[in-house]
Amino acid sequence: MPRPKPPEPLKPRAVRMSDTEWELFKHLGGADWLRSRLDKLRIKGIVKRQRNTRIRAAAKLGKSHAQIGKELNIDRSTVWRILK
Repeated sequence: MPRPKPPEPLKPRAVRMSDTEWELFKHLGGADWLRSRLDKLRIKGIVKRQRNTRIRAAAKLGKSHAQIGKELNIDRSTVWRILK
């Protein structure tokens, strides 16, 4: 069954792995598994940027770090690190 055409051209890449690592990679799903993991990481980054934007907006409204953390269900030290 042919794969759907990707949004960007695919190029062959070389990765150095032992035979054991290669077998594990293939067992996990090979290139399709790797692509799905990369997509999840990209989406996670987008979600974090959106969360950080909401934190900065709440801080501009005068909310405390504890209030923001409680609203977003994250620790206030995380809020502090984002705002510093």
